[in-house]
Amino acid sequence: MPIDLELVEVAFEDRDGDGQWFLDMETGDAVRANELDDDELSEQIEVNLGERYIGIPYQGPDAGYRDMTGFIESVADDRLRAMLEVATRGKGAFRRFKDVLQDHPDERERWFAFQKERIQARIREWLDDENIEPIDRPPSSS
Repeated sequence: MPIDLELVEVAFEDRDGDGQWFLDMETGDAVRANELDDDELSEQIEVNLGERYIGIPYQGPDAGYRDMTGFIESVADDRLRAMLEVATRGKGAFRRFKDVLQDHPDERERWFAFQKERIQARIREWLDDENIEPIDRPPSSS
């Protein structure tokens, strides 16, 4: 099935908490329904949940934290690795981690590529668990 994997990636990472994302098994689109919306989409999803629509799981902060620690293990520069390890302790770890990388543009770009690769691996694992073989579809230009 052609799937907009870029939009599924957005759904996996959506931290808004204001709605739920679903994969439309007929169109391959990721759609977001908000509990406050009283619209046709929400009703369609409720009626067709598990058949036409399946919930896209939010990965939560644990997945992001595992990505950070995995990345830190791959950092060759001992000093930078130590700074990142300290940055990821306690509340505010994500912000401090990004702040440290701000001064290291090459490693920052490597982080973005590493993170994207890990997210895409989780998406493909989820799709496999759902017995869906995706065909990457470019995002629509609407």
